[in-house]
Amino acid sequence: MQNRKLYILVFLFAAFQCLQAQSLRVKNFANHLVINDTVYIQSQPNGGWVGAESLDIRLIVENISNKTIEVGARKIEHEQLQKDVQHTICFAGQCYDTNTFESMFHATMPAGTGDSSFTAHYMFDNQVHIRGINHIAYEFYDVYNQSDSVVVNVVYNTVVALGMNDYQQTLLNVFPIPAKEQICVSGLANTKAKILLYNLEGKQLYNSTTNGDAIYIIPATDFAKGMYLLEVGGIRRKVVVE
Repeated sequence: MQNRKLYILVFLFAAFQCLQAQSLRVKNFANHLVINDTVYIQSQPNGGWVGAESLDIRLIVENISNKTIEVGARKIEHEQLQKDVQHTICFAGQCYDTNTFESMFHATMPAGTGDSSFTAHYMFDNQVHIRGINHIAYEFYDVYNQSDSVVVNVVYNTVVALGMNDYQQTLLNVFPIPAKEQICVSGLANTKAKILLYNLEGKQLYNSTTNGDAIYIIPATDFAKGMYLLEVGGIRRKVVVE
């Protein structure tokens, strides 16, 4: 019984770590976003127009603490992007090229204030681009305490028309990459499903059933450092444990 209570406490702490930021909150221009929430951005029919297309997102970062914070921003590309894709960010009055992943300029936010300068652009040439899906995260953090951060996951979908299977694949998201303490799986549509983890040799190392929550947590410390494949309902995602 004591061990069971300890396990529950550890599980709740891990969930708290995945879901809770200390000082920062992010919202789009419609509503507040849940920490580690996922935003879906999809190409729309363009009437046959040929040229550069851009899928954009603009976010507001808020300081909900009682102190002034220097806030930085970074982008995290979970997959290698196609060569024709230009993925850029702007923050704190400065825009960066596609090879820059972290803002060199920071936003000074007094307690209770926010900054609306962050924009991200996912641009591609629709003549040569092979349409598909990319998972990208944007992290905002206290420059002097980078563990105090908030992450928004964005799915850029350049497929104009989605079939049901494509839609399900878009929803499933695994983070952080690499994972150090816990592997978080989102996009489970609040349903119960088998969740499996394999090594690259195909050996099954983990077999469980999702608990119906929006985010399912697997302790990363149970596995050696390396790359794995996580499977939910026949859909697979890469997992890296560090």
